[in-house]
Amino acid sequence: MIGRTKVLNKRQRYVFLVSSVFIIGIVIFNIFYEPFPVKNVNVEAVLKMVNQSEGKMVKIPSKHQGYQWYISINEKADDNLKMLMKDKGWSYKKKSSSDTYYFESVQGNISVHRDRWNENYTIFYFPEGI
Repeated sequence: MIGRTKVLNKRQRYVFLVSSVFIIGIVIFNIFYEPFPVKNVNVEAVLKMVNQSEGKMVKIPSKHQGYQWYISINEKADDNLKMLMKDKGWSYKKKSSSDTYYFESVQGNISVHRDRWNENYTIFYFPEGI
């Protein structure tokens, strides 16, 4: 019986240790991982699209909060936004210190907002219909 008790104690310690490491890992992940700002979107699918886009801007398939959402890798984000908006008929005017870009066209003026996400990606959003 004594030998069996030691085995159970070793097993219990092992299960406790593995469970503790797993739980601590989940807590740390949730503390440091920035949630994706666009709801109801498959994040893995979006990241796969942007990583296969050869550095181009990718439209996120969502109209969350009444906005169009686009994602780009950080290194090319500003140029990608300017090119996208130029293709849509908008001319770049300026960028504010709050990471808002201003464009104008015959339709009027528009502001495009930028959020950096996960240190590698930039997400832009602006009203639908542009």
